[in-house]
Order: sequence, then structure tokens, then C-alpha cells
Amino acid sequence: MDNLNRMLEILNKNEDKVREEYRIPYCWNYMGTEFEKADIQGEILVNSRDYFKKAIENILNRKKTKTQEAMSCYSLMVRCFSAWDHGNGFEGGTFLKTIALLPLIKDMGFNCIYFLPVFELSNENKKGELSSPYSVKDIMNFDSNLHDSHLDGMSLREQFTALCEACHKLQMKVILDFAFRTASRDSVLCDTHPDWFYWVKNHSLLDFRAPECREIGHTPVNEKNVKQLYKSENMTEFANSFSFPPDMSVVNTLQREGVSFRQQCSDNLGISVMPGFADTINDPQPPWSDVTFLKYYYDNTENVKRKFGNDFPPMIAQDGIKCSVFPGEKPNTELWNYVRRVIPHYIE
Repeated sequence: MDNLNRMLEILNKNEDKVREEYRIPYCWNYMGTEFEKADIQGEILVNSRDYFKKAIENILNRKKTKTQEAMSCYSLMVRCFSAWDHGNGFEGGTFLKTIALLPLIKDMGFNCIYFLPVFELSNENKKGELSSPYSVKDIMNFDSNLHDSHLDGMSLREQFTALCEACHKLQMKVILDFAFRTASRDSVLCDTHPDWFYWVKNHSLLDFRAPECREIGHTPVNEKNVKQLYKSENMTEFANSFSFPPDMSVVNTLQREGVSFRQQCSDNLGISVMPGFADTINDPQPPWSDVTFLKYYYDNTENVKRKFGNDFPPMIAQDGIKCSVFPGEKPNTELWNYVRRVIPHYIE
């Protein structure tokens, strides 16, 4: 429990971060921190340092109990789970606040926490105020928004490790959600490996959408219906949206100071990383503006080759998304090896 104990030390040290009137829901105060009533029903005011210290000490002092054999998972998104207006406007969830609330989950009978992605996210191409949790910009780093200002001086890696320690102290397992098929359209990988992504012509982005096949309704793509999909009315138009990836040597000759690699590609070559979409045929969702797909095979699927030939630009339709069912013949070995390193990186 080294990182949990270090949290206590930092809470004591960071005097300037203490908030005397820290607003929380009354139900968060399960450990009995001293409080005053707030002006909103159901909320109370606590000393923030006293509250978090008491929460962590409560966890460290818990005794082991008999565990149930069946796994019962509580799924949560850290940035939303403990989000609240603590008196200075709305504040997102953090690792620290999640730790404080773990005993409430434990006491409901759960013995496993399933964390939705906690990685560094993109701030580009968002549909609303927040990024998709799957628009992962750098899967090897944590989302900086999950840092709690009470813990300045403690790294996000240490804070997340403390969260895992707290779960284990409460006899709860930890599951972390990895979505290796997708990344953000401005992923850090794109700057060094543009050929790991699918590119489309800029003019196609105005009405970019997945190919449809009205005859078969909303359904998963499979070996029986994929031929119908490739005969659909808008498949050719969709396919013609795609472009070969940029040649880095060409882009570098056009490089302008302060302009990103992707912006150079857009401005000078008229191409951009494609938006993603669902892997089912006729899915009602609009395209995913901030999420794209990684290219696990350099060659196109057999369905693409059969319809458009072997020299067609790299493209991906619903069958290509399900590369476990419709694999290519030329695996992107470097990408596969990169992905293999991710989970060990978080286990360490």
C-alpha cells in the first residue's frame, strides 16, 4: 500500500490545496467527517483534506472479509463517476475522488471494478464538450484530467496505482478497458506511423458515412451478407473517399513551424485521417468524429480486392473492422508488437 500511504503524506504536505468548504453529496460522507450543511439540500461542506484522509484511512483499516466466489462487476468512467460542483463550478472525476467512494461500491456487494479507458484523450473533433472515452491519443499515458489538485507532486501513474491498491485492500479485482481497434484521429502514433491509419480525401468528410445495404437491415457483418454489402449502391462512392497514406518525406519538405503533421497533410495534400463508425451494417449511429481505426493489416480484405483490385488505396468497411473474421494477408507486425506491450506496461 505504498502509494496509498504516500497519498496521505501529500495530503498533509499540500496545505495550499486544502479547501475549507468543499461541497459534496451527503451520501459521500459514509465515514463521518465533520461537516456543515450547505445551501443546497442533500449537500454538505467538509474540509477537503480531512475528508480524503479519513476516506483513505478507512480503506487502510478495513479488515478482510469472506469473499463471494461469483464475480460481480461495477463499471465506471472515472471522469464522470465522481464529478461534482464542489463550490467552484463543475469538476470532473479524479482518481482520488474515486478512491474515496470505493467503500460505497464494496458495501453494495461488488467485488470487481471495471474501469472504462483512463488514457490520454484527444481534444480534437469532439461531438460535444467531452471527448469519447475511446478517442485515445496516447494509450501509454493517463488522462491528465484525472489528476486531483490535492495531489500536486504525485504522478498520475502513482495515483492510479494507489487506486488499484485501494481496490485490492477492499478485496475487489480491477479490470481496465483497452480498445485496441481504435484510436483518436490525432493519435501520437500518426506523426511517426501515418501508414498505421486510413486516410480519406478532405472533400469526402462533408458527408462521410459507412456503406449501407437496405436489403438486409441492421445486422452484424458476416461471411453470408458481406457480398451484399459490397454490391450496395454507395459502396463505390465510399471506397473512392480513400487515399494512400502520406509520404513522410514529401510532407517534411512542406513542413511549417508550429503546424502539425496532420494539418500539413490536410493543407498540402488534401487528405485527413478517416472518422470511425460502427462495425454493423446499417447502424443508426452517425460517424465517430474523434475516433478512427488502426490498420492491423497493410493489405485490403479479399472483398475489397475482389471488387476494386489489388492496387486500390488502403480502405476499411465493416468487414475490415472485424479483422478477426476478415483478416488481411500482410499483418502490420510493428503495430501488433506495439499493442502487445501495452498491458504489461500497466501491470508493472
